[in-house]
Amino acid sequence: LQKICFVSVSGGKDSTLTLALALEKYRNTDVPVVPTFCDTGWEHPATYDYLEELERFFGIRIYRIKGVEGGLPALIRKKKIFPSPKRRFCTQLLKTLPQRKFYEKFYFDFPFEIAELWIGIRREESISRRKTKDFILPAGEKNRYGKSYPFSIYFRYPIKDLTTYQVFSELKKRGIPINPLYSSFLRVGCYPCFMSVRDIVQVIVKALNGDEFSQKRLEEMKKLDETIKSRFNIDHSLDELIEKARKKSKQ
Repeated sequence: LQKICFVSVSGGKDSTLTLALALEKYRNTDVPVVPTFCDTGWEHPATYDYLEELERFFGIRIYRIKGVEGGLPALIRKKKIFPSPKRRFCTQLLKTLPQRKFYEKFYFDFPFEIAELWIGIRREESISRRKTKDFILPAGEKNRYGKSYPFSIYFRYPIKDLTTYQVFSELKKRGIPINPLYSSFLRVGCYPCFMSVRDIVQVIVKALNGDEFSQKRLEEMKKLDETIKSRFNIDHSLDELIEKARKKSKQ
């Protein structure tokens, strides 16, 4: 192969639209589109179901990648700390490194010269992403982690200039299904993300209101909190977040 297109799929709106755009661009060409999903072991069942729905909708296979046996809970116990904005080991060990290994293995099974990596990051999302732009990492050149590849990688961010409204509009225009978790959450990913107070509180609210899976997830968080001595969240303890959720639930 001369070129291959990898698309990082999370189950969220941004990566879904990115996948759709890649499939549209390379339809009826000799460039294969290979979607990948990094399973953190901390996802909601609705996300797993949604991935299967996307496979049926597009008529494709989404490759599942697992970085650590036991997922995020096992990683937290091993590290003996919770993830935080300054300790994003979860992203590195459950997503970045496993994806890198997958690309390399794919290369040795099906050699190619150039890999396009399509990522659904938008400048609107955060200050750190405002400078997002496409770039190329030539074969043999080291990246910021000191790692080089035997093939060139073209990092593409096709929706970097879109707003949240535009993303949903593009999905609707194409008739693409949307992850049902968006009915309760602004973002879809880990359930919940340990770095997002808003998401943690929302999961606890759902648990307090009788949602069975959220109740199970809350019990898992309590067990982790009892085991790990570091602060549950950089700004709040788990008990404080439960109290916030109780107040929100009453409101």
